[in-house]
Amino acid sequence: MNNQLLFIDLNRDHASDAEVELGQLIGQQLVECGYQVKSCHSAQSAFAEFINDRPDAVLINHRAEAKKLLQLIDAISHYEYDLITPIIVLFAETDCADIEGINLRQAMQHPAINDAIMAPITLELLQQRLAFILKHAAQVTDLSQQIEQADFSQQLARLGSWQWSANNDIIQADSMAFELMNLPPQSSSDKNTFFANIQQQDQNLLEQAIVDAQHGKKQIDFSFRVKHYHNKVLHIECLAKANFDEQQKLIGLNGTLQDISNLHISHELVDYQSHFDTLTELPNRQYFSELLQQHLQEQPKLSTAVVVLDIDRFQQFNNEIGNLQSDKLLQTLAQRLGKIIREGDIAARLGSNEFAILAGNFNNLDELGLFMARLFADINAPFIVEKQEKLISYSLGVSLVPEDAHNAEDALNHANLACSQAKQQGGNRYEFYHADMKLNTENILQLEMDLRRALEREELELYYQPQVDALSLKPVGAEALIRWNHATQGLISPASFIPLAEATGLIEALGDYALNQAIKQTAEWHKQGHQITIGINLSSKQFNQHTLIGQIQHAIEKNGLASQYIDLEITETLAMNDAEHNIAILNGLKALGVKLSIDDFGTGYSSLSYLHRFPVDHLKIDRAFVQNLDLETGQSLARTILAMAQSLQLTVIAEGIENTTQESFLQKHGCQILQGYKYGKPMQKEAFSDWLNHYNRQIDL
Repeated sequence: MNNQLLFIDLNRDHASDAEVELGQLIGQQLVECGYQVKSCHSAQSAFAEFINDRPDAVLINHRAEAKKLLQLIDAISHYEYDLITPIIVLFAETDCADIEGINLRQAMQHPAINDAIMAPITLELLQQRLAFILKHAAQVTDLSQQIEQADFSQQLARLGSWQWSANNDIIQADSMAFELMNLPPQSSSDKNTFFANIQQQDQNLLEQAIVDAQHGKKQIDFSFRVKHYHNKVLHIECLAKANFDEQQKLIGLNGTLQDISNLHISHELVDYQSHFDTLTELPNRQYFSELLQQHLQEQPKLSTAVVVLDIDRFQQFNNEIGNLQSDKLLQTLAQRLGKIIREGDIAARLGSNEFAILAGNFNNLDELGLFMARLFADINAPFIVEKQEKLISYSLGVSLVPEDAHNAEDALNHANLACSQAKQQGGNRYEFYHADMKLNTENILQLEMDLRRALEREELELYYQPQVDALSLKPVGAEALIRWNHATQGLISPASFIPLAEATGLIEALGDYALNQAIKQTAEWHKQGHQITIGINLSSKQFNQHTLIGQIQHAIEKNGLASQYIDLEITETLAMNDAEHNIAILNGLKALGVKLSIDDFGTGYSSLSYLHRFPVDHLKIDRAFVQNLDLETGQSLARTILAMAQSLQLTVIAEGIENTTQESFLQKHGCQILQGYKYGKPMQKEAFSDWLNHYNRQIDL
């Protein structure tokens, strides 16, 4: 048999001795039946074992609160979306009462629960249920793989399906069929619209096929040509079966469409592929450069703008939704660009997530500014991905000809430099090229090379800023802040190298270093008797790495620090970006037993409904609010945040405390933890150790 089971016995804190013995007996009997069983007795340890062992099924013997049960199941089911792990819950009739407002019978409707078995439970019954569910899970996995393979094959073959109803003249079709007909994805269309892009000289073939079907022909087979972008023509083969009612009257057609262009235009296809991007059907980088150079030679004095557009955090987004959905997004973006540009302008795809626009004939900069504003607004409209809205941001760079360049190569390079500048400033913006950017880029490239060597050279170091209890002023924690002590430039601000690390992919190595060093050092302070909590910032890319939970679990086990002394901080803006997805990640982190904080609170746009659902422990008031406490508006905002946090039962940490007036106000209005220069600047670990000893002695006196 050799199936691996994770047996989670949550009865220990609520059950009688007999029930505890029953849980042990169940585990022993499952081993005797040939299962490999790993037993756990808490939600936190269970989730850790689930991450490490990846069992074939999870068996939960339940006598805890329904809310805790749901949190555990949420964490397991959201750990990997493509991992199909059956979950079975064992419970007693007495467990079905309302607990914390959640009825267990209602909780059992959770979509991740495959079976719920009520006591009395026999070994024979449990074996039968397990065998059936494991077999079913294997079948579901096989079916999912087959469906994925079939979808891929259909995409590869460029084969679409459609169905026409003679009764209402409506055609229902899949996305590939609409794509082949040069139409945007939709569920249905009237017949005339669906076939509108067939070339005029082929329209009679369609009409004749329908007439043939109306006269009783059961199979129809014909080919036609469809007009696409940039004068591209697809050759489409249509196969369909006619359906008739009892009176042999035509009631509809079921058919397929397939792109057979390669059978007709093999030489033209080779030429097309050398000039156009096959995914988006836009000109590729080489062809765009040729068209740009041709444009500049023919009209050298005409005011022209070259715009380079790059999708922010595209790799992160691609990891979230998968390659297929990312391709569809790129195709939709290409269609948007085609609608935005003016007649005579050219849009192109330069690379993976990089596009360009040649926009000519501007009378003045005001006209160009209006074009850029409209372009920026239109591309920022939400995308629909798997029936959910997704907001994508962009970095754009603009180079002007003849002001900034006189040839295609320089114009593109300068637009790329401006695009990089926009990305370094956080993205979601556009920048015009200026000559200083070239020097800045050379400096950034050197800084990137140095950053890659910084870890090897031990130039990176963590500094620790104290956090104190608001009432007793005793040390309760510290925030770990990474610093780079460059060999020649000295101390470099995180504001300079963290965005660079994110842009170059080095953030994973930096984040792993900071995580391990902070936990290791805090474990040392615990051994010295200082029971403090360590705050660790997570960047956007770190937070969305699928390996994050495993990295944190490994760091906890390696360094021996209890997880409740780890406080992971994410910014309010990050938390609210794709909040539903982030709730699942936060639940997974919470299952490890760590604390969670929303950093820079008040600077973003939190929804109270989401904030209530986030499994967070702390809100960190941004220092900007603290600095304005001498103003009535600042005090009013601070009081509002503190009252809201109290209603949500969240601890508040205030940053940027510099004087007694700020301290007194926050103490008076219920802030629990204070952080700022009044108590200590960020300092190296040795200095922080001295501060802990000195500050504790001061408080005791």
